[in-house]
Amino acid sequence: MSEDMRQEMNEVKTRLSGVETRLSGVETKLAGVETRLDGVDMRLTTVEKTTRSLEIFTSEIIASRHARTLADN
Repeated sequence: MSEDMRQEMNEVKTRLSGVETRLSGVETKLAGVETRLDGVDMRLTTVEKTTRSLEIFTSEIIASRHARTLADN
């Protein structure tokens, strides 16, 4: 193998090493994003449950008001 080819191979290896390092950084950041998304998903589930409970409570209040209105008449 000629010296030029050897130098090119070393350059390719160096570049590949740099790509691997950057890819590792991207993977680490992606893991952090996934963790945050899991937290957002849990909060959204809580909001949905709370909203549903409020809807049920509100409908019960409305029904109670209607019943009182009928009883008053």
